[in-house]
Formats: sequence, C-alpha cells, structure tokens
Amino acid sequence: MRHQALQHVCLTCRHQARAASTLSRASKRYVQISATPTSTEPTQRGIEATQTAAPPDARFEVLGTHSSLLSASLAASQNLYTRKGTLVGFNGSPENALSTLSLLEPFRRGPLAIPFLYQRLTSTTPYTALLAPKSPNTSLVVVHLDGRVDWILAQRNALQAWTGPSLALRPQLNTALSPAYWGQTHTTGRGLLALTGRGLIHQISLKQGE
Repeated sequence: MRHQALQHVCLTCRHQARAASTLSRASKRYVQISATPTSTEPTQRGIEATQTAAPPDARFEVLGTHSSLLSASLAASQNLYTRKGTLVGFNGSPENALSTLSLLEPFRRGPLAIPFLYQRLTSTTPYTALLAPKSPNTSLVVVHLDGRVDWILAQRNALQAWTGPSLALRPQLNTALSPAYWGQTHTTGRGLLALTGRGLIHQISLKQGE
C-alpha cells in the first residue's frame, strides 16, 4: 500500500511539473518585445500650429497722420508691384535688390484708361519699402485678400501697389455705372492690395437688398 501511494504521489508531481512546463512555454511563446521608434510622424494639429506660427511673406502698413505713406515689408524673393515713381525709401541690402519696369496687360488696360506701367521690386533678402502716391491729397488703405472674397476696383487709378504670388488682376468693362467707372479691375486670389483715393477712404458694408 505504501509503495502504491508513493507511486501515485510521484505521478501527480510529474503531471504538475509537465503542466507548469507547458504553461511556461506558452507564456514565453506569446511575449513580444519591440523597440520604440526613433522618430514619429507629426500630427495634423502640430502641422497647423506650425503654419499658424509662421510669419507672413508680406505685410502692408499705412503710416502718417493723413494715411499717405505705405510701409511694405516682404520676405526674400517676394515680388512687390507699385506705381512707377512712388518708391521713396528702401530698407535692406541694396546690392541684393532688383527693380524693373513691368507692363501689366497694356493692350487690355490701355483702351480702358487703366494704368499699366508698374515697378517690380524684388530682393534675395528680406526688405522694407516705403511708398507714397504721386497725387496730392490722397490717402491709402490696405485690403487683404484670402481667396474667399473677390474685390472690384471701381476707380481706374485706385491700385497703388500689390503683392501675392496667386493674386490675379483682370481689367474689365462695366457699362452699368457712369463712364468714369467703366474701366475696372477684378482682383482674385490671395495677397495684399494698397489702394489710393482722394481725401479719406471709408468702408461701407451693405446687406442684401439695401
């Protein structure tokens, strides 16, 4: 009896040892160890924050008590177009700047009496230009186009300066108004406009039907 009991105990111990060994192998089989990646892809939120924090390529600011002087600060290789003879100051590296005359669709603007001779200013380094209208008793205003709303320049001589690689200026004929406003400029895209007018310039917003 004692011998049978000992054999039973030994068999039980062997079964337990086999079960423990099987569990140990099973646990080792399903364990995975992976290294942490050295770099991660940026999230969309991080990209948007970076784009928001980035400085703009150009900035227009009206100066003077009579709003008769424009300060245009531009990044490197950004083109600035201004009326011929309106550049009065330059802050930057003159040796890196280039000024050329630009003809803006003379065959379409000429018959509408819209000015088409402009000065194109660019530089390989950031710069600031000071502009002043040639006509006396005129004021300046800056219009920022973000691509969602287009603007119509009703007066022929309203456009003083502009910048923006995607900004499009198209002359058009509008006979619905008086002959003084037949020659207009339709502006679309993204960029900055500097407009001039005699006296003070006011903004009036009207609702539909008013």
